Amino acid sequence: MAKQQQKDNTEMRRIAVLGGDRREIPLIEALLEDFVVAVYGRAPLETPAGAALCRTAAEALSGAVGLILPMPGIDKEGGLFCGARPRIPIEASIFGLLPKNAPVLVGAASPFLKQAAQEYGLDLLAMAETDAVAIPNAIPTAEGAVAIAMQESDGVLFESISLIIGYGRVGEALAARLDGLGSKVFVANRGETRRQKAEADEYCTVEWELWADLLPHADFIFNTVPAPIILAEQLKKLKPSALIVDLAASPGGTDFEAAKQQGIKAILASGLPGRFSPRYAGEILAGVYPAILQQKLQNLK
Repeated sequence: MAKQQQKDNTEMRRIAVLGGDRREIPLIEALLEDFVVAVYGRAPLETPAGAALCRTAAEALSGAVGLILPMPGIDKEGGLFCGARPRIPIEASIFGLLPKNAPVLVGAASPFLKQAAQEYGLDLLAMAETDAVAIPNAIPTAEGAVAIAMQESDGVLFESISLIIGYGRVGEALAARLDGLGSKVFVANRGETRRQKAEADEYCTVEWELWADLLPHADFIFNTVPAPIILAEQLKKLKPSALIVDLAASPGGTDFEAAKQQGIKAILASGLPGRFSPRYAGEILAGVYPAILQQKLQNLK
């Protein structure tokens, strides 16, 4: 039986999984049903039985036909996200170990990763903003944001004033939870369609050009816009007890240094599903990634 299993494994394609956190546990478990899985940059206790734990990234990539990187991916300096552990430096040249057009799945693609994928002719798929991942991920993100607001503030959400900047998937999920806890929710969104959606959902809306006028009254500010938006000029309008929870991808949309200088508590809270609901977030990936890999690899035949 063992020999038969070994024979079957030799006929299965190899997928490399680099870095990550507990979100990848259910994903790796799902991948093992159809692939040989080689991992690097993970703690042994966060590596499901059956996956090969490699000593180097090159060892994991050797013979692989596809690559999975963590949701935060590899930063612009080439640092591989490894959960709570320090980031591991990655050389761009290791991507040359993958075959041409090999699928590379990641949450967010940094300039470093985009350049490497282009140089070595890889099929880079940034999954964080796809509906299959982003829509279900909005739920743990919103619930994590509420948890941070409750932990980090001196007050309560009930009868507070919350300003949500950006009414996309996360903003919509967050508004419903804040409203359910008794916070008065105001929404600012640049696009007219989503602003009208917020109005239809019976939240107070603020014209995009005027959202900063609400800052003196806000107890909580939740930013979902991945661009510099809450800068020193806007921070001056906040009351000292206000709390900013920035949900945009790193580096966020807040001038955190200016906030510190002005005594405003501002928290960069990207990647909340991995912190608050890793199993749930991992099951989302497990339900999406294997099918994408199968399809991409089938097309390469």
